[in-house]
Amino acid sequence: MTRYMRQVTLAAVVGAGLVCAAHAGLGRSDLSGAALKLLPEKDMIRVTTTTGKVMEGTFDRETEKVLVLRMGTGRIGYAKPIDKTTIASRDVLPLDDFFIEALLPFELNNSTSFELAFYDEKIALFDEFVALCRLHAKVSTIRERREAFKEERKKVAVGMEKIEGEWYAPIAAAVKNFDRISNLMARLVKRFPGVGSDGFRGPVKAQKQYDAWSDERRAIARGLPKIVTERIPLAIKTRNYDEAAEEVTAFLNFYIFRVVEAEEGSRVSLRGGNVAQQMDFGYITRLERQIVEAYAKDTPAPKPPAGANEPNMVFVPGGYFLMGDEASKPGSDTFPMRIIKLDPYLIDKHEVTNKAYREFVDYAKSTGDSSMEHPDAPPLKDHTPAGWSQASFAGDDQPVVGVDWFDAYAYAKWKGKRLPTEAEWEMAARSRDGRVWPWDKDPVAPTFVNTPKGRILLAEEIDLENPKPRRKQTMMEKVKGIEPPPPPKTRLPTKTWPADSPIPPQADMDDFADMITPTSPYGLMHLPGNAAEWVNDYYSPRAYYDAPLRNPAGPEDGRDHVFRGGNFTSLKQDELQTFVRAKGVGRPKSRSRLPYVGFRCAKSLP
Repeated sequence: MTRYMRQVTLAAVVGAGLVCAAHAGLGRSDLSGAALKLLPEKDMIRVTTTTGKVMEGTFDRETEKVLVLRMGTGRIGYAKPIDKTTIASRDVLPLDDFFIEALLPFELNNSTSFELAFYDEKIALFDEFVALCRLHAKVSTIRERREAFKEERKKVAVGMEKIEGEWYAPIAAAVKNFDRISNLMARLVKRFPGVGSDGFRGPVKAQKQYDAWSDERRAIARGLPKIVTERIPLAIKTRNYDEAAEEVTAFLNFYIFRVVEAEEGSRVSLRGGNVAQQMDFGYITRLERQIVEAYAKDTPAPKPPAGANEPNMVFVPGGYFLMGDEASKPGSDTFPMRIIKLDPYLIDKHEVTNKAYREFVDYAKSTGDSSMEHPDAPPLKDHTPAGWSQASFAGDDQPVVGVDWFDAYAYAKWKGKRLPTEAEWEMAARSRDGRVWPWDKDPVAPTFVNTPKGRILLAEEIDLENPKPRRKQTMMEKVKGIEPPPPPKTRLPTKTWPADSPIPPQADMDDFADMITPTSPYGLMHLPGNAAEWVNDYYSPRAYYDAPLRNPAGPEDGRDHVFRGGNFTSLKQDELQTFVRAKGVGRPKSRSRLPYVGFRCAKSLP
């Protein structure tokens, strides 16, 4: 069989019974315009001569004595006149044979994918053949090919891309292409040092190529937000929150670890300043917030499982929340704000008290047991807290203060618990609603937070609830008509309050029972203020840069550890914000040399 013009190659027709049994005598009027474009414009004729020679070609013209067929295609096509007296038979070849041979070359590419229109066009042609020629000998081949095209189309429709034979989600594909171009640029720089700078004096062609790749890479970075903006709402609509969170996390990582690093030091950044500082990472935060808000609305907080009723511990349902400061910029230790997913857990309602901690110290001293010690703790660790050296911090019901991280770690392990991770502490402080202050927008709650400002507010309330009478006038005051001075205002001392009480001993609970409001979303007492609290994580100013999506536990090592929540000496209210981080080593003291860091424990659920 000859080859005809266009993109399709006609292979030899095998077998004598290749007929379109479902539609005998398939005609051109039965086919779509797209199918007709694949076929010869004129009928194909097979001529068998009296000598047994077979010739095939398109009908050209016919006279009384001669049949003219057009043989071959393209530049070597020619007209072939055949003497009618030599023709033993002539047949019009069935169109279904040409249709199938036109479809067979349409195959998927093992290395790359195509535009959706490509798949739609080919699938429509496959469907048309299957519908018209259901009993054709090769219909099963076309069915298989149709299914393969449909499956690949599904992947492309959701933004996946085939690169070098492997399928990648949109962001992963962008990273792959971004890295591929970066590698090409790095090779060019190695060959032509300085090719990316304005002062380059090497081949112009090399710098043009470098600039072209740079533009291509930047186009990937600029085009990705549109893809993500389309995908995130779709994932939310279908309640696929895990996929949405993974996508937006990969999106954030792409910009931090690919785009910013690639742009820094480039001619663009040298001319325009710090690239990261000019980028709107708030765009990503807004996407994260959409996911968390939809998740919180659609996913009721789970109830505590059986066996989760630990005394004086609170169940935190976990799930998705936003960690970090939305307003932070690159360089801040709360940048970037991240969407995080935590497993449910338990956390102490109160800070660990001196009474409870004293039991631990007595045990350690009397037994010499070191099984609860951290591997890095000093041998024969003395767990006596600095707060016990001052009577104002040593009360049984006050939180233990003046402990170091190793003390807190050992106590928690001794109790069969652990320190909360930084993410768990922040989740307990801000909940799913992403509050900036643990008490959210309650204007009364700060009155019951043990800080210098909170003590002033509460002292004013104490004086209002229990106004002190003026003392009696002296005789001289009566003579001179002078009123005695007002009684002194209440002043609350700079010290910790009882761990299990929202107010200090100087305040009467009967006076404030109706006024006390929670200072944290899950009812944890003194989460803000009172004692600062060690968490499990080592401190790193870039800890959030590469934090995992699920259950982050901070850097693997470091010098300082993180503590959270502000404390009774915090002059700045901002120190009480849910995302504020503090770091320390040893047993930190305030500027006035007061110990202020304690802790509370957490526990994983089975």
